[in-house]
Amino acid sequence: MKIRNWILITLACFITLTLGIVTCFRFTSISYSQKAKKLAHDIVVVPEMNKLQPWAIDIMERFKAGQVKTNVHADLWWTTNAFKLEVNEMPDFIGRQWGFTNKFGEVWPEIAIVIDDGHPYYLVVDWGDEWGVVVGERQYRVSFNPIGSIAVAPGIYTYYGEH
Repeated sequence: MKIRNWILITLACFITLTLGIVTCFRFTSISYSQKAKKLAHDIVVVPEMNKLQPWAIDIMERFKAGQVKTNVHADLWWTTNAFKLEVNEMPDFIGRQWGFTNKFGEVWPEIAIVIDDGHPYYLVVDWGDEWGVVVGERQYRVSFNPIGSIAVAPGIYTYYGEH
């Protein structure tokens, strides 16, 4: 059974990498900390991911101006002051690197803006509260208490685990 699963995972990863549409970590049973490390690796190594922080800052500015489409409060365990972006607000570079639709038709990752004192504070790229990326201005530091976080660059962190 283990060999069969390994073969299926390897085949899924090969097809996935060949098509270039999703990354292998979605199909494997690696730990949340390993998934956070994979995200950090992508941010550092994939050239297109250098757009992440400028895009996040632009989204926060557009949000302040009332130009960003949000649909509901985001369901983040550490705050109730977050708004989930509509799917069409996800930029192509995130969709190409990390995006996928699950068997229920839900698009992942979810992206949310966290508000502090009425102003956008940081942006979350989240996979169901278990792992994700937080992005703010260069001076931003992780302001919640995940089990672990990885400093990727000034203002950019990956995180894993629930409170």
